[in-house]
Order: sequence, then C-alpha cells, then structure tokens
Amino acid sequence: MNIDMLKYLVELSNGEVDVINTNTFFEHFPKSSSTNKDLQTLKSLGFISLLNADNEISCIGINQKAIDYFK
Repeated sequence: MNIDMLKYLVELSNGEVDVINTNTFFEHFPKSSSTNKDLQTLKSLGFISLLNADNEISCIGINQKAIDYFK
C-alpha cells in the first residue's frame, strides 16, 4: 500500500469524504501502470472509490476509512 499516495489523497480532500481534483493528483503522481496499480490497491482496501470513463480514472473519491487512517 502506498501510504504517501493515500496521505496526499486525504490532503486533497481537506480531510473530508469528498471527490478530489484528479488533475491535481495526476500532476503529483503522473499516470502510469504503477500509479494505477496503487490506486486499485487503495480501492480494494476500501480507502477510496474510483470512477472510470473511457478506460481512464475520471474521479477519485476519498472514503471515511482513509481519513480515519491518519487520525
């Protein structure tokens, strides 16, 4: 699990259950198979939700579990 990525995602959501700006996220973590794999892992663990459009991640939602992880 990529803790740095999860922490950044929570920071982008201002510590709230919300959808983040994916453009800002991908500026920090460029799109790659590694980034996609890390996001899929966080999704499978229940930390985030992903919405795909045209085989690309179009929305990343931060779940309460991710916020609680850093409390």
